[in-house]
Amino acid sequence: MLVCPNSNCISHAEPVSSSFAVKKRADDIALKCKYCEKEFSHYVVLAN
Repeated sequence: MLVCPNSNCISHAEPVSSSFAVKKRADDIALKCKYCEKEFSHYVVLAN
């Protein structure tokens, strides 16, 4: 299960499952959190 790296994201405080939209960038893949709407490199999300 992936976890949003944003410590202020509501998914950390509420009993909800993380949800991400996958976005392709020119040289990377980004994941956008459904709840806080922040985008992160897939490396950041996978490291969590």
